[in-house]
Amino acid sequence: MIFLLSMIALAQPILYQELSWRTIHDNVMGGVSSGTIRQTKNRLVFEGFLSLENNGGFASARARVETSLSKQIQTLRIRVIGDGRTYFATLRTDENPMIYYRQEFITERGFETEIELPMTQFQPHAYGRFLPQVPPIALQSYPIESIGFMLADKKQGDFSLQILSIDFNGEIPLAPTVELPQKRALIKAIQSGVPFYNQGRADLCASTYREALMTIQNQTPSRWFDILLSKTEQDHDRQAWWYRHMIDHLLDSDSN
Repeated sequence: MIFLLSMIALAQPILYQELSWRTIHDNVMGGVSSGTIRQTKNRLVFEGFLSLENNGGFASARARVETSLSKQIQTLRIRVIGDGRTYFATLRTDENPMIYYRQEFITERGFETEIELPMTQFQPHAYGRFLPQVPPIALQSYPIESIGFMLADKKQGDFSLQILSIDFNGEIPLAPTVELPQKRALIKAIQSGVPFYNQGRADLCASTYREALMTIQNQTPSRWFDILLSKTEQDHDRQAWWYRHMIDHLLDSDSN
């Protein structure tokens, strides 16, 4: 089914884009969950039944984004009326169709809620597994290819999510230029951090990477650092990977 949604692409005028949605549930893995997505009264309604039988437990819908979206989008903003369950917003790029980036949001039963989802909080997954070694979508060189919604809260029963609007907003600035001495410092940080990580000391690896990044930030203040370093992870392993992706992005940007 095809219907219209309004989308804001950064500072560009509002565009009306026809999106063709499709549903993909745990049936592809032997599950028996069901669901549909349809248009009614200027909104999308994603509804169905989540089943945990046959090791199932997810229902999803997604659509290809045909319009051109900046690689530096800062947030995804959605307005929804939910059922009190926790859903995921999902994004994909053209790089690898098996990998998707997801971020959860909590709904209130029967209440309209506006939700801001920062790009830095979308985490890469494949087949339900978190992939810390994959660069986050905020640091990807590939544009967003599709957007979707997923339910996988391990609670069997009916679900209903009404989506009133979907907007892409803001802009993450480009990474600052890395000068040769800074580049050498980043490479040295990698050479020191990798052995720490391989020895099971992800905490030392993370702190080594962060120190190198903070040094450059102090030398060349940038909103890019402010936005990406503001993302905090409690887990040292995830911290190490996040900072490593930032370092790799700086080095790659410098070489382009």
